Amino acid sequence: AAALTSVKEVIRAVEILFAYELKLIHVDFTMDLEDNLPKMRIDLPNAQRILMHLMANTMEALEDQEKKSITIQARHSGEMVSITLGHSGLEISEDLVAQMFTPLFTTKGDGHIGMGLPLARALAQAAKGDLVYAPGEGFRLTLPAGA
Repeated sequence: AAALTSVKEVIRAVEILFAYELKLIHVDFTMDLEDNLPKMRIDLPNAQRILMHLMANTMEALEDQEKKSITIQARHSGEMVSITLGHSGLEISEDLVAQMFTPLFTTKGDGHIGMGLPLARALAQAAKGDLVYAPGEGFRLTLPAGA
């Protein structure tokens, strides 16, 4: 059986990891977590790894923006918990959305190998969840809820 991880715990851990960077580039960071969220069926290291890839990607998307904000929303519906990471960056084109989870695809140039998002999705799917990019909303991670 997969380990159970608290949604708040994983989001707080990732917020702490990125606290310095968020402050450095003046990002307005907001958490909107539903009350009484069940735990997710995934172990803490993998849940953190997924959110770290999403945060890193989002922070880079915000680099050239004047107004920078990131919102993490967590909701529970039926057997699933969903975490949506939205930001104030530019909308992503459809062809980019179609390719963003392709291994080795990157728009970032040197120092990026294009494995962050494919790895994050693979971890989500291994936990019987999924990771998608929802236009107008941002990255949406869904994972099975635990007891």
